Amino acid sequence: MPLAEAGELVANEDIHDGLAAAPDAFCDLMRGRNHGKVVVRVGE
Repeated sequence: MPLAEAGELVANEDIHDGLAAAPDAFCDLMRGRNHGKVVVRVGE
């Protein structure tokens, strides 16, 4: 994994804040509107 070891591998995340944003995040995922991982951040 030379790219990861060199720090050149970057993960893209679409971050949605709050549990109330989960349905919209899921819809975006199903419609292919995300770029990389879809993350719903809940709590602190």
